[in-house]
Amino acid sequence: MKTVVVTGATAGIGFETAKQLAQKGYRVIHLARNKDKARKADSLIKAAAGHENVHHIVADLADLRSIQEAAGKIKEISRRIDALINNAGGIIDVDDRSKDGIEMNFAINHLGHFYLTNLLINELVASKARVINVSSEAHKIGYLNIERIKENKGLTSGFKGYGDAKLCNLLFTKSLHEQYSDRGLTAFSVHPGVVKTNFGHNMKGFVSGVVKFAQLFMITAAKGAATSVYLATKEGIEKNSGGYFKSRHLTTPSTQATSDKNAEDLWKLSEQIIKEALEN
Repeated sequence: MKTVVVTGATAGIGFETAKQLAQKGYRVIHLARNKDKARKADSLIKAAAGHENVHHIVADLADLRSIQEAAGKIKEISRRIDALINNAGGIIDVDDRSKDGIEMNFAINHLGHFYLTNLLINELVASKARVINVSSEAHKIGYLNIERIKENKGLTSGFKGYGDAKLCNLLFTKSLHEQYSDRGLTAFSVHPGVVKTNFGHNMKGFVSGVVKFAQLFMITAAKGAATSVYLATKEGIEKNSGGYFKSRHLTTPSTQATSDKNAEDLWKLSEQIIKEALEN
């Protein structure tokens, strides 16, 4: 039985991704902050898939030590990981800090997944796994301000900051491909489409109004999950490792997302931030 790990699978795109893969016979391990929501998701996914191989791990992607514990628990369930889908994320509309003192937008949307992936890297490489990072077309308004991150200011808040974070997702994918594809690991970035979920429900003012209006034209979460599921299961897709996909098709990201310097700087700084946070 193949195994997939999914973050943020209690609702929306993550839930649909986990459910569809379970229906295809995958063992699903999913990470969630809320134990009750995770248990409910387990029950719904098991019922839809017709098997019991669904496991949740309570973890906070904004807490580095929680991520360490989660990685250990994943390995206890399965040393083989065929796909890791880094799906969780959100728009942070306030200047907030994680338990480790890291700006929250950067912590939740990039650093948590960066750390989780690296903690599982031996298993991922041994399994010749696929790492799928859920990004967005919003990355095209993003900008990687390395100096700002170095000064522990992190990313900006609001929708502009979300674009910055989604750019980080693509740069992380680029680095994973360049560092590990020759050892069999493949990495992809995904724009799931503009999906009607509770995403952005905490936004206020003008942006909140835009989100509510846009929902009239949004696709379902099930359709939004389709490209992630496609990349996790499609035979022969490995040749497109490092690519950015939209509606199951390879597409062109922004110039910033293809920058070697951006990718290298982000990787090194992410490692440094984690090291310093764990030493404090």
